[in-house]
Amino acid sequence: LEIERVDIEAGPAVIRDRCALRIPDRPHSVTSGVPGNPDGTFDKATDGSDRRSQFTFGAKGIVFYYCRFHPSMRGTVVVR
Repeated sequence: LEIERVDIEAGPAVIRDRCALRIPDRPHSVTSGVPGNPDGTFDKATDGSDRRSQFTFGAKGIVFYYCRFHPSMRGTVVVR
């Protein structure tokens, strides 16, 4: 299990799909929340060729995300 942590300022940001880098050419997602409990803030599925997703983080706090297809691939965005 690897959890990537990204520290950003509030506003637009790009999240790398590390899952697609490891397992190319398969479906992946960048889904907010934790496995089994998505929070609905964002959910972008890809075919594995698109390795970056852009989202806007407007409020300070911690946002968790994961891949719906590979739930052990997780990340955390810390918005300052």
